[in-house]
Amino acid sequence: MTTQSYILIHCNLGQENSVLKELKKLSEMIECHVVMGSYDIVALVEVPETKELRPLVTNKIRTISGVRQTMTVILV
Repeated sequence: MTTQSYILIHCNLGQENSVLKELKKLSEMIECHVVMGSYDIVALVEVPETKELRPLVTNKIRTISGVRQTMTVILV
């Protein structure tokens, strides 16, 4: 059973579009959008197992230039 999660992302000022472009390259990405409000980007991702979520966020998303902070919300 796959796990879907929303990743809420804070970006460095003015880097939202470049971060969005890099996020769209990830195979786990279902959709992502620049938004207004408390966060800069909301992304929906899917991984085969919950244990694969941490490496995705830590090693792929947080290492994108311009990503300042993330919050992960797992769908149940």
